[in-house]
Amino acid sequence: MTIKDTILKVVCICSLMWIGCSNQHNNPDKQIITFCHFWSEPAQIKALYALIDEYEQQNPNIDIQTTELLWSEGKAKLFMLLSSGKPPDIIHIGLEWAPEFIYNDIFYSVDPPTSIPSTLLSAIVKDSLIYALPWTLNTRAVFLSGDAVQLAHKDTMSLEDFTHYIMSSKSWGVNATEPHTLLKKVLPIIWTYGGRLFQSLPLSSSFDSASLSGFTLYVQLAQYGVLAQSRELDKSFVNGSLHMLISGQWLIPSLHNIPHSVLSRFPGKSGLSVLSGDCLAISAKSTKAKAAQDFITYLTSDSIASRFCTALPDAGIPALLSTDIFKKNLSSDYASFAEQCKHAILLPSTSVFIEAEKILEDEIMEAVYGRKSSDEAFYQAKNLILQLEKLYGK
Repeated sequence: MTIKDTILKVVCICSLMWIGCSNQHNNPDKQIITFCHFWSEPAQIKALYALIDEYEQQNPNIDIQTTELLWSEGKAKLFMLLSSGKPPDIIHIGLEWAPEFIYNDIFYSVDPPTSIPSTLLSAIVKDSLIYALPWTLNTRAVFLSGDAVQLAHKDTMSLEDFTHYIMSSKSWGVNATEPHTLLKKVLPIIWTYGGRLFQSLPLSSSFDSASLSGFTLYVQLAQYGVLAQSRELDKSFVNGSLHMLISGQWLIPSLHNIPHSVLSRFPGKSGLSVLSGDCLAISAKSTKAKAAQDFITYLTSDSIASRFCTALPDAGIPALLSTDIFKKNLSSDYASFAEQCKHAILLPSTSVFIEAEKILEDEIMEAVYGRKSSDEAFYQAKNLILQLEKLYGK
């Protein structure tokens, strides 16, 4: 069997899976819109389907048929679905993945809402056209509790207070090896001195001296922390055994009766965090682009996205909702996350990002565990990523 035959066979299988797994209930009197998404956990499905049911009631001629995917299935599954003979009309995708799909002309250009945050445009624009609508945003922020709260000044903290508290209290959480999670917590500290590691392409060229200083700082601070997986660290913060933690907005509902604070910017020169999120796009092969556009405009609108994020805290914050509205209508914790999102950046999209991410995460932990010096681990990561880029392209 040739490679071409193999690819054709895989695409056919994916098409059958799409047809077989979809939530189909054909009605000849309705226009069917197929929607492929990653909200596959029970609470996520409940929150999303409540909005879909409401939309269908408001638009009785529309039938939204859904298929759930798992993030672990990755971009390859999405590419196969969208390249099949009958791709979904609408696809839910991570903002970080959008540029690669847009570059391959897989999405239909869409009409933008009145305004889109400028920090998101690089991920969704090509040749002055917008190819996806931002839906939700996520980032990581610094949580404080106990005696650490008094160190915050208007939701910020000096780098000196940050490092001194960690070294003296030994009550901050340090992430153990955890793919696709570790880097989002470590890069903000690596960027502390203004470094640009993993902020530009090729990734190997972003290993600057300021990033080495931040890398060294993180490894040093990790020696004073409690090392565990992110879920265990979150639990330890809630039960009071940790007083400083880098985590996401999903932690906020668990802190309702616990005195705490969330910093609106990371300590240090840059104050930056890693920005991630979700967006909705329309397949270039869709024959129902207008109806699909109406539906994704509904889901990403301020009011509907706000309701979705309120019902599902781990979804993040609405991408199109301004910080001012957040400060007015939501708690100070969510306002802090909205502010941190303004000081967060999307990591660049490249075909070798997943492999490069693993290399850097592995070398970070080599230094944290003391098997390599900070310098050795930093430059080993740079050299391995350079080899990767030479082999597979930037």
